[in-house]
Amino acid sequence: MSLADERFVPPAPERRVETPLLRRTINRTLDVRDERPFVIWVGPPGNGKTETARALVAELDAAFAQKPEHGFRARHFEVAQDYTGPLGAKRILRTIHHRVIGRLTDGDARPLGADDLAQQVIDGMMQRHVQILCIDEAGLLSMHALRGLCLLRTEAENRRWPLTVVLIGMDDLPDLVARSPQVYRRVHQWCHFTPYDFEDTWAFLAAVHPHFALLRRDNPDHLEQVTYLHAIMRGLPGDICPFLRKLDAACAATGGAPLIDLTLLRAVYALSQMDERRALDDWKKGWLGRGRPSKPGTPTPTAPAPNPSAPERSAPPPPEGDVTKPARKPPRPPGRCGGGRAAGAPSPDGTAGSPPPRSVDPAATRDDDSSADERGDDGRDAQREAA
Repeated sequence: MSLADERFVPPAPERRVETPLLRRTINRTLDVRDERPFVIWVGPPGNGKTETARALVAELDAAFAQKPEHGFRARHFEVAQDYTGPLGAKRILRTIHHRVIGRLTDGDARPLGADDLAQQVIDGMMQRHVQILCIDEAGLLSMHALRGLCLLRTEAENRRWPLTVVLIGMDDLPDLVARSPQVYRRVHQWCHFTPYDFEDTWAFLAAVHPHFALLRRDNPDHLEQVTYLHAIMRGLPGDICPFLRKLDAACAATGGAPLIDLTLLRAVYALSQMDERRALDDWKKGWLGRGRPSKPGTPTPTAPAPNPSAPERSAPPPPEGDVTKPARKPPRPPGRCGGGRAAGAPSPDGTAGSPPPRSVDPAATRDDDSSADERGDDGRDAQREAA
């Protein structure tokens, strides 16, 4: 037997726990069924909305199998495609046709209008005794798609078919419904999925796991375990169930039945959160700055360490074999002859340039010539002595 076979833990069979919130939501939805309403299920993710819809479908299907003449069915599906644009009403009706009746090809759907498609969907639902539609992730629907649901509901009312449309979503769903008066006026029931309090968390843990079913409230250690799980799971059954599966897997990997205490609960939770923190840290520090990560096995270039004794603007020496290009000379300022060196500007070799020409005054020139004539031989005698 391989190591993978030894550490393999067979999945536990699915077990649905009927919580007070689940039963209360199902009963409130069925109470208004005869009015052909819209029903809104809203709440944070992981709070049991999808599981409640599945429980509703399973319960109605079981009742219909026992008494078909008095029962009816429900269907649950999740929307995922784009319903924006004027064709959103036709697209949502086609999605319902796929999920409830069967596949509708493009050739069959193209010549049909939204009214014809709504009639065809109601005919199929009446033949299959489907009276409740649970649409998950309804916050992704557009206003055109909501109008398509209103058209379907109107067609069911004209055919005297008691159709209930349950819209399931998160905190963005109420705003979407409020912006559509056609849907908002027809909402007869609002069901909010509130996170569990401490008592509900204890009851849920006792119903889904045998260890917590044996805990006593007068035991401080037992009370501390439930308090810790309620704090880290925030009272969400969608987070509690995966954690209990990790706990069972950790116990099975040890080869025995270890004692479940607060230390083990902390260790399982820390192990499950370790990779999540690493992934987020890599994304924030590495991938966010470098872009796409390099392939496995590719060395990551590292920058040279800074020299604390070097000047503030000193750059690290270039790597060996790297041929650096010479620095380009700064452009020369424009001169008198267009593009040349300006008068008085330094030359490229660092020497001073020629002095700028002075403006010549004719009167001053005559004065200089007359002064030279007055000097006469004195000037020539000085030149001879200098020679």
